[in-house]
Amino acid sequence: MVLIVACTPRMKKYEYIEICVENGEREVAEPVIIEAASDSEAVLRAYESFFISKKVQYVLGINLKDTSLVPSKIIDFKLYGKTSSQNLKDLDFEGKEKRLESLYKEIVTPEEEKYRKIKLQKAERIERGKEALKKLKKTYDDVSNITWYENKYYTHYTNTNRASLYMGVQDNNVWLRLRMSYEGENWIFFEKAYLSYDGNTHEIRFNEYRDKKTENEGGRVWEWLDVQVDEELANFLNNMVTGKSVKMRLSGKYTETRNLSKNEIKGFTDVLRAYNLMK
Repeated sequence: MVLIVACTPRMKKYEYIEICVENGEREVAEPVIIEAASDSEAVLRAYESFFISKKVQYVLGINLKDTSLVPSKIIDFKLYGKTSSQNLKDLDFEGKEKRLESLYKEIVTPEEEKYRKIKLQKAERIERGKEALKKLKKTYDDVSNITWYENKYYTHYTNTNRASLYMGVQDNNVWLRLRMSYEGENWIFFEKAYLSYDGNTHEIRFNEYRDKKTENEGGRVWEWLDVQVDEELANFLNNMVTGKSVKMRLSGKYTETRNLSKNEIKGFTDVLRAYNLMK
């Protein structure tokens, strides 16, 4: 009887090294060992790893809505045999181009198309946002390099009974700030602030020493706060501007409650529209 033993190709080891750009600097990753029976197989495996890294990059970009926020971008790779200093990445062999095209379509293309769609949608939102900004009053601070946008219906002086929303833009960052103020003959010494609509109430969290200010003159007093808007409050405001009865309340030793005027609500609406398109 003759025993036939199948021969298994001897696996060779290769070093796969990714190259990326991180924080504007070109960096080379630590080598990763790839095992393959031949140089051509090693090249295909290296490209597969490279395409997977590109896929991950696009997935991060999709989740973050912008690949510029991805801290590391894979741009290239090198592949070396254990006994060779030649970069095998560009090694030519039969069927290479077709196989690489197939791998790219399978691994990268689906995520790449999703990201391109998000980029297009973002570009369209920005264009609509520019139109929305035209409805707002613009002020540029050349010291801090911040552009401020507020409503055109009224100027919110701190010695008035008002509530308003305004937006800051710096580079790619967009944020909202809320201002609420009281003016009268007597102090209310407010420690809490609220906005409400149709029975739904949201407490405005603020730091008494950082966000609240007071002043007085000529027998009149005024107290106000100016706070940055978080996501939870922004969501509340988006619903609030559609309410039928919108109120603000400042409460402490005494309490002052008032209905927001039509112009105040229109001001909130216009700033929110621009913010939702620009963020």
